[in-house]
Amino acid sequence: MRRYRLAWAACALLASSTASAAPALEFLHVEANEGGSSGGHVALRIGDATYHFQNEAGLLRLAREDSLRFVHDYALLENRPIHVRRIDVSPETEQRVRERFEARLGAQRSHLDALAALRAERELLALLLRRARGEAPRAGEGIPISGAGYFAPAGASAVEEPALAALRARVARERGASFLDARAKALRAALRRLEPEPDAEPGPRLDADTPLPASDGFGARAADLAAGILALGVLADARPLRGDAVWRSDDAALALDPPARDTLRAFGDRLADSLGRLLDASRPDWGTALLVGMARLATVEASLRDGRLRVLDAFPERAEALDAELLARRPELLPEVVGETRARLRLALAEFAGSGSSQAAWSDLEDVANRHLELVRALEARSAMRVQRARLVPLRPAPFAELAVPPDAEPPLARALASVSARERRLASELSRLHGYELLTHNCVSELFATLAAAFDDDPELASAALGGFVDGRRGLDFIPFVSAASVSQRYRVAEGFTIPSLRQARLVAMREREGALRVALREASPWTARSGGQGARDSFFLFFTDASVWPRPLFGALNLAAGAGETALGLLRAPFDRGRTLLHGLEGTLMSLPELAFVNLRKGSYDWVPESARREIGLAP
Repeated sequence: MRRYRLAWAACALLASSTASAAPALEFLHVEANEGGSSGGHVALRIGDATYHFQNEAGLLRLAREDSLRFVHDYALLENRPIHVRRIDVSPETEQRVRERFEARLGAQRSHLDALAALRAERELLALLLRRARGEAPRAGEGIPISGAGYFAPAGASAVEEPALAALRARVARERGASFLDARAKALRAALRRLEPEPDAEPGPRLDADTPLPASDGFGARAADLAAGILALGVLADARPLRGDAVWRSDDAALALDPPARDTLRAFGDRLADSLGRLLDASRPDWGTALLVGMARLATVEASLRDGRLRVLDAFPERAEALDAELLARRPELLPEVVGETRARLRLALAEFAGSGSSQAAWSDLEDVANRHLELVRALEARSAMRVQRARLVPLRPAPFAELAVPPDAEPPLARALASVSARERRLASELSRLHGYELLTHNCVSELFATLAAAFDDDPELASAALGGFVDGRRGLDFIPFVSAASVSQRYRVAEGFTIPSLRQARLVAMREREGALRVALREASPWTARSGGQGARDSFFLFFTDASVWPRPLFGALNLAAGAGETALGLLRAPFDRGRTLLHGLEGTLMSLPELAFVNLRKGSYDWVPESARREIGLAP
């Protein structure tokens, strides 16, 4: 019991550390569980940021997450204990390692952005080639322009948006009544003159620390010109927002008190000023910035009219969604979750009111409001709920379809398409070489240590002097998470080690104190009788937990194996109706149960919903 209490105290220190704390790197070993990273996971915490690699569609992507969020996701939602080794380092070493991870994060993002730009250019060239061949336009095709999807199409509404009508009048006073029309004509002429580059260079060999420049090729230039044309058209027509573009709710947390209204009015005035300056900006993406800014300006004016906060729906078109069935599994938790998101929304609104109308505070408020309102909407409608881990930014796209192409353009377009396709294939191959996932040689462990070694110029002696030792995640068995954790303990200058318990572990300890070990052991052995929870909708079917017991594990494992085989058989019958979902769950459950026959536990259960207040149960401040 004392061991866990000390661990919880250490965990609280983990969450509350500040920049003034002694410099340290913390190596995190996350235990195995069903689902992603089923063999375990590793990460490196530096201050309030945690860095780790994830396998996404065959590519190892470096992620930087808030350290408290990382613990919430793994120790609470995924029910995985996290073993922490704190490595004593100098301030220079801590800074050096942080800069290397940040450099690799930025470089990798640029690599992926470059591939996305080539893919978009290829799609644009294929579209232009179809037009040159006289093929009929397809519904919804065109250059996707971020921000344009918030506005009604041209001519769809006779009603003008008051905020944009006022901005249009201001532009006319300052620049002349013909300014918008003349600027739009100039952009259309530039778009007609734009020609693809058929013989562009294939691209350099990628390096993990070297970013690629932002794309300025034919596709990027065409998209920038198209965004400018669309933005000027929206402003010239003062087009209203689409009905589904804005969150409109009577939620009490959205009410604007006098200080909030004053701040919002000042924010709207500053936003209108900046939009006017964008019309003279030289930045290539000014059109997209103008579209998003005008949409935000319209919501600010609507907020002031209604006396309630109005924000753009910032969820992407293809956002991940949680099934309504999953939301309904723990209905008793949902009011608490809604209460937490509502409190967070009130806090974000208060911070915006106290910020002096800063753009950053508005972005925070927009993100928090979207998440709260989506949760409330899904619960009231009993429908799926959209989710996104990354910050929500309003970029809803719409196609730009003004793409007249002369017939004689077919040969150069065909050559350009072949060139871009070749460059895209080469870059995809380079990404696979540099960032491709391999279970034994290129996984989340090996790349974490490779990045750490790169901070010391891949010099083992220099790394050993800074860290106390050297670990190569690509040699021996150090690519395995728990083996690498042992190597860190043996070789690095570890100042202390502690374990952040999983939520189920913490609850079992508290229950044993209140009720006695035997009673808790019997009741909590099965998810069907347990009060500690721990069987989420994504988990395969099983009969017994085996994470808290060692000697009965083979017996429980055999029963779990039988349950997995039963779910697999049922899945074969259901496959035509659920697209094999039950079958895959059954196969995964069978696989997770096999190690239990040899006294090894992988599956630990998970939670669908964990209120932030549950952080207190493992010693974290909510």
